[in-house]
Amino acid sequence: TAKFDGHLEISTRAGELWGTSRDTALSRGNLFHFGMSTVETADDIGHTISELVSIGMIPEDQQAFYSALFTGVVNHPLLSPFFDHGLMIRNELPIIAENGVILRPDRIVLQGEKVSVLDYKTGKQDPSHIQQVNAYAQVLAAMGYTVENKVLVYVEDHIKPVFI
Repeated sequence: TAKFDGHLEISTRAGELWGTSRDTALSRGNLFHFGMSTVETADDIGHTISELVSIGMIPEDQQAFYSALFTGVVNHPLLSPFFDHGLMIRNELPIIAENGVILRPDRIVLQGEKVSVLDYKTGKQDPSHIQQVNAYAQVLAAMGYTVENKVLVYVEDHIKPVFI
C-alpha cells in the first residue's frame, strides 16, 4: 500500500478544476460572491482583488475582469448608496428565522432601525429569488427593523438591480 508522505497540493484555480462552461459559470459565481463578501465600499476593491490573486483564486490574467465586475456593482447608480462610507454593513451575516432556519443574505445595510437587503445572483432571473429576498426581509422585520429596500443584483452580461 502507498504511504502518505504529508505532502499534498490543492489547486485553487477554477480553470484547472473544472472544464465545462456550466462549472466555469458556477465557479465564477462563487468567486464573485466570495469577493463581494469582503467589499464594504469601493475603497476595498483593490485590496480584495490583490488578496484573491495572491491566494490563487483569481489568475492574474482575470484580475481586470473581476476588478471591473466588483467596481461595476459598487458604482452602479442605483446601488452605490448601499456602498457609501459610514454605513453599517453586514456581508454574509447569518440570521435565524423563528423556525430555526439559518439564512445568509449577501449584504445587509443598517441605518438605525432601517435596513436594506441585497442578494447577488450570477444566473438568470427566477421567481424563487424574489421568495428568497422576501424571506430575508421577513426575518429582519420580525427582528424589529423597517425594511426599506429589497434588491436582487443580477450580474450576468451587465449589472441589473431589481428592487422588490
